[in-house]
Parts: sequence; structure tokens; C-alpha cells
Amino acid sequence: MSLTFRRGLCGLILAGVVVAAAAAQSVEQVLAQTGLDPDLVAALTVEDVGGKVLFVFVFVNERTIASHIRPELAAALAPYVGENAVLVWAYSEAGATFDPGAIHLAQGEAAVGLTQENVVPIDGDLLAGVLPPAKPVAAVVLLGEGIDPGKPFQISYRDLASATLAVQAQAQASAEASAQASAQAGTATATPCPTCEGPSACDPCAWLCGWWTSCNPCPSDTACDPCTGPGFILPFLLLLLLGL
Repeated sequence: MSLTFRRGLCGLILAGVVVAAAAAQSVEQVLAQTGLDPDLVAALTVEDVGGKVLFVFVFVNERTIASHIRPELAAALAPYVGENAVLVWAYSEAGATFDPGAIHLAQGEAAVGLTQENVVPIDGDLLAGVLPPAKPVAAVVLLGEGIDPGKPFQISYRDLASATLAVQAQAQASAEASAQASAQAGTATATPCPTCEGPSACDPCAWLCGWWTSCNPCPSDTACDPCTGPGFILPFLLLLLLGL
């Protein structure tokens, strides 16, 4: 095996490790701060020509409304409980542009893209494909009858990133559950927030708590890009594999 080929192979492997690590870290951060159940959330970290973007996908059901969610956001999402809908939540630390048409939700032969007909704005204009710095943009996507939420389905951004969303609870909420979620959104106060342990060099609490939850931002002594995976070990491993 030539040195050039070996370096190329190692680079591809490391690229996969970096993406997987960043995506896993993003999901863990989202779950910790939002109180959402793991089966309701999928995340894609995409670095396209327009910048680096974290896409968070949240299946909308009664458990979504029961998370650490702001009452006004709960009220906006409550009408979509039981409607086979997914919230798409996009964030970029430095600001970015992306192609909304590159996002697809697929199951078997069925595929759902983002269009004017099935996208409902929640915060900003997701279909514009422009993310201001450090300001989430979100919309609800109605999946329709082509996607069965009781079975796993794939979410992808071109061939740059993909994830699986597998909702384990009853996917289509009953009319009673939908009414209960609506009532909760209008009357309940926010679920208690997780306790911060102290300053962190990389804590996404500031932007998560500022948009999804009613939590006070956790203290942070360093600016942090939540789309970034582990910062030291991966470059070190890359140099080791390349023999540099």
C-alpha cells in the first residue's frame, strides 16, 4: 500500500470520525438542555460551501410539549401534535447559507422535501436558506401520508450527512392527547431546567436555553461553536495516522 493511498484512506476515515463525533456531541447537548427524549431527536452537522450548520429534527408529539420548552413555543407546536410533523431547527454560530432543497426525509420509496406547501414557519424563514449568526431558524414540516412515523425514517442533507429518526412511542397522537398538549401549552409553566455545574469552555446552553427553553443561560468563559466535535484528540489522531 503506497504512502499516498494510505494517507488518503486515513483522511477519509478521520473525516467520518469527525462528522460522527460532532453529530453525536450535538445530539447529546440538545437532549441535555431541552429535556427531549432521545427517540424524538436527530441531528445533522453539515459543512457546505455556505458555512457550518447544525440541523436538529424533532418529531412533534405530546412528549415534545412536555420537554423543557418555552410556553410560547409549546403553543406554536401544539397544533401539530398528532399531525405527523417534524420541527426542523437550524443553527450556525458564525452565520451560513444552505440549500433547503437538499434536505430530504425518506422511508422506502417515499421521500419528502421542503416546499411552500408542507413547511410552516415557526421562527424566521427556513426556506430562504439563510441563517443569521447565532440565531436559530425553525419551521414545522408536515410529512403527510408517505412517511409512517411508527417506523424509522431517514433524514439527509444531500450525501453530506444523514441520520435516522425512530420514534418509539405511538407516533400519531390521539385527539385527546392533542387537546391535552394544547391545554398544557396554554396554561403550564416551563419544566424545571437542568442545574448548571459551573463555567464550561464549550457549553451550548446559551443558545439552547435562549430559544427552546426558559432556562437562564449557563455561565460560559469561552465562546463555543456547538457544531464542533472534540477539538484536540482528532487533529492529534490525524497526524498520528499520517505519520507526521
